[in-house]
Amino acid sequence: MKQDHPPAGGPDGSADSPPGTPKIEYPTEWSYTLFGTSGSALQKAMLQVLGERQHSFSPSNTSKGGKYRSFKLSLTVSSERDRLELGAALGAHEAIIFVL
Repeated sequence: MKQDHPPAGGPDGSADSPPGTPKIEYPTEWSYTLFGTSGSALQKAMLQVLGERQHSFSPSNTSKGGKYRSFKLSLTVSSERDRLELGAALGAHEAIIFVL
């Protein structure tokens, strides 16, 4: 089951961010952890969302029963908006169960 969470703070890093939110200097290297049931489906989903954008993608963990897999996706994001939009697009893909 997918869980949708609204992004915290302003999407452009503005003062709308809640107190205590760390300030991130952009562009920056960012990592997402993607969870799903098929490594090949996760890889296809990631490529559909990212297109030709440079990134690295590596296996992270497999659940004890082998049903679920996680992968680490790392890439450069240009702004808070870019980071949040990528996370939302990845999370909306049917092959991706959850994004951290």
